[in-house]
Amino acid sequence: MKRLLSGIGVLVVAGMAQAAGSPAYVAGTAPDHRREDAPVIREARPLDKKTAFHGIDEPYPASLDVFDSQGAWYTPFTRAGMTGRYDIRGYHRQ
Repeated sequence: MKRLLSGIGVLVVAGMAQAAGSPAYVAGTAPDHRREDAPVIREARPLDKKTAFHGIDEPYPASLDVFDSQGAWYTPFTRAGMTGRYDIRGYHRQ
């Protein structure tokens, strides 16, 4: 009975979306197409090296040049992590 009621609820919600004039969007039915109203990144801000390389002395090592092409991709290496003895770059120190 519980399954039947939840199934009816799904149908009612789907019917309400159809009645509103816009077809219901179902993710994954067309994985090669993007929704028309999907957000788009127009411009990627450059990496703020002062914040990202906190606790690293200049001149920065050549191994950090990889962040020049980082773009807007997320990386945990440029953010404060754990506290205490694990805070080797001093993000959490006063």
